[in-house]
Amino acid sequence: MYSTDVSCRLYRCYISENKGGGFHGAETRDAMYTDSRQRFISCSFFNNHSQSTGSAIWARSRVYVDNSLFLFNQSEAADGAAIYCMFDGNQFVNCTIMNNKGGVCLSKNFGDRPGGEPDPLLVNCALWNNGEDFVNPFNRTYKLQTCAMQTGGSGIPELDAERGLILLEAENEGTTPGGMYIALDSNLVPKPGSCLINRGTPLNDTEALDYNGRHIGALGGTDIGACEYQGEYKWVPNIPGMKFFNIDYRLASTTYNGTAYYSLIPKGCEDPDTKRIETTFATIYLGTKRNAYAAIPDTPFMAVYREGKPGEKALCNILAKDENEGIFRWNYVEYISGKTRPVVKKHPSLKNYFLITIDGRTQNLKMYN
Repeated sequence: MYSTDVSCRLYRCYISENKGGGFHGAETRDAMYTDSRQRFISCSFFNNHSQSTGSAIWARSRVYVDNSLFLFNQSEAADGAAIYCMFDGNQFVNCTIMNNKGGVCLSKNFGDRPGGEPDPLLVNCALWNNGEDFVNPFNRTYKLQTCAMQTGGSGIPELDAERGLILLEAENEGTTPGGMYIALDSNLVPKPGSCLINRGTPLNDTEALDYNGRHIGALGGTDIGACEYQGEYKWVPNIPGMKFFNIDYRLASTTYNGTAYYSLIPKGCEDPDTKRIETTFATIYLGTKRNAYAAIPDTPFMAVYREGKPGEKALCNILAKDENEGIFRWNYVEYISGKTRPVVKKHPSLKNYFLITIDGRTQNLKMYN
């Protein structure tokens, strides 16, 4: 797959079994030149093969990958890796990079671009069983943030700790309390004892979804890797059902480290045999407050309140539903936790506008861009 001078946004794509590599956005002997932005969201790069390094992605610059899997990609090159980065300017966030012949390879040109301190190359990424997580024959400098790996890091424990880097134990699972075990199940979701749970850097998008379309941060923090641990949900008794986006919801809760977290989950998401409740694209995450939501009458939107401690900044997220991408944040307004929550209504006179009241003051917010 080659990119010319066109920016791509690939969502939930499965790129597999290619013999010439998965994605080439570069100037190579067998790829066309590009310097435009490429974005991959919740994609899987599986079992791709190439003669050169970069069996899954050959990235020149400005390739952004979120919540994606890199599995069993093989390169025949001596410095082979699943991901090849020619320059800095690429970024991989909440990715799982496993069972490849090499994780990430850095070229001799990496880091040579002028213009200030580059952003971290990998954020919240889990690397496991790649032989070498970082193939770096030219000893180039790179930045990582809250990643878990078997090899790599700076080699300076204090600096690794400051950046939130986790050096994983040799086993997938172990019995040592507090051990650094990746502990993933067959679907690559962290098990309850995984060291990846809530160890990542929080994301700017408070409604972001993981590779499986489930809410990131459902247990009060961000996991490392592409798939989030959600705990075991149970229906909250004696709470009547409700309807949003023409979907019948029930209130459910899950508990982690003694704290209950709530979500609105469609009624049909319970397995008839195991009775296990599965979260989906249509799940509406509420956080620690079970009543932190409100309908916006006569509109296809609802409001969910993201609140912290009293006095801290809070968000009133206005949510909408997309048939392909599930529930997402359409817009938001800020307020202060502990004070009266914003009231969001359809504007009585301005078409396609919300009327928002915060502490007695009103403001208009455009409904559609």
